[in-house]
Amino acid sequence: MTEVTAYCRIKCHECPVYQATINNNIEEKAKITKEKCGSKLNVKNCSTCIDYPCDKLNKVFDKSPEAKTTLENLRR
Repeated sequence: MTEVTAYCRIKCHECPVYQATINNNIEEKAKITKEKCGSKLNVKNCSTCIDYPCDKLNKVFDKSPEAKTTLENLRR
């Protein structure tokens, strides 16, 4: 299986938004995505956002520490 990394540099299969989408959990997806997204803020990726790390990312980091490492490396 090919590993896909999204705009935020989080592996898609570890992303709570992706999981809510594939599980057709509309309520969970709406809850997660109500926060601003990097693509809406016109940043290169989440590591360049002025709000980094946001609460949304911190929740993802709890499940995917590798995502935090990837984004931290991009900030250097």
